[in-house]
Amino acid sequence: MFRTELPRLYELRDLISNPRSPDAYFQNFDENLSSPDVKQIYVRWEADLQRLDPDAWRFLKNEAAPYLISRDLRGRG
Repeated sequence: MFRTELPRLYELRDLISNPRSPDAYFQNFDENLSSPDVKQIYVRWEADLQRLDPDAWRFLKNEAAPYLISRDLRGRG
């Protein structure tokens, strides 16, 4: 539903092999986007990601991928 508005965030989400894992980032992503406040935050992040050229975006995805399935033990996602 929001994939066309947030394509780069969905690209990151698609890197997660098991999005239902308790350690996965973007849990309940679509449901969370139904909140206008949450969606506004992700729209801002998407705008920043859209500014990256293709090489920078590819590099960032590769760097971010391991963190998308790793829970922060200090309690933050």
